[in-house]
Amino acid sequence: MIFSLSSLSVTLESEVIANISKRSHIPVNKLKTLFANCNAAKSQLDMDLCADKDATTAIFKLRQTLLNNKLQLSACQSQLEEKIAQWKRLRDSGCENATKDYSGGSIRPFLEMTCLANETTKLIKKFDKIKNCSEINKISEPLQINKKITLLLTVAIKICH
Repeated sequence: MIFSLSSLSVTLESEVIANISKRSHIPVNKLKTLFANCNAAKSQLDMDLCADKDATTAIFKLRQTLLNNKLQLSACQSQLEEKIAQWKRLRDSGCENATKDYSGGSIRPFLEMTCLANETTKLIKKFDKIKNCSEINKISEPLQINKKITLLLTVAIKICH
């Protein structure tokens, strides 16, 4: 698990849970109970929801990071938006490709969400180091998902089975 609920701000936690509740049609109180102890998740659905929480949290944190740095990087806003869009396409296709061997399998959503969360968290760390417009190219450095995801998938599969 990448993000524990105790490390999230109350606003972010509420936003993440509300988003997942809306998409999954699972009541907020049930999600809060599940997310309070994702490490004990036993069913595939619970593991998928916990992985979704991590991915959604990372995506919301990325959005907040971008908003926080918007003024500092206002001179290159369109370039930044283009790089982020390019990065998202690379991340999404990389995670999809890395999990394609599990197509149709019940574990694929868990693995894909875990990949999305990990890659988005890496971008947030990269982005935190960007101080001016000349450093924006760091965002679209090639993602090494296929090589790095193999270990992640192996560990995740062992945990799930």
